[in-house]
Amino acid sequence: MQIADVGTEYDRDTQEVIGNPAIPEVMADRRTTAGVEAGTTRTYEDVFTEPLWYTVQFTIDDEVPENGGQVSFHPAPSGDERGTYVGAKVFEYGEFTWVVSATDNPGPFDQ
Repeated sequence: MQIADVGTEYDRDTQEVIGNPAIPEVMADRRTTAGVEAGTTRTYEDVFTEPLWYTVQFTIDDEVPENGGQVSFHPAPSGDERGTYVGAKVFEYGEFTWVVSATDNPGPFDQ
């Protein structure tokens, strides 16, 4: 997985992250790429540290999956006070899927 874009808003019409956020200097040069070996599970905390929109690009063996290798999401709590996280899975027969789920844990965005 790789963070492909960061923005202040999400345009539902174009399905793209838009806006130029004032990114803290510590994030300005951050490139997050994470690899997971077959048969393993990994959790990455402290990746989506700012209340912004992120576009995440997934690849499998350096190829973008045919069925949706990209998702945009906002990790901070929405109107219902829950934060969100993104998860992905590659099944043993090669099919790929991602999901954005809500959680009662707002993470670093505790209000």
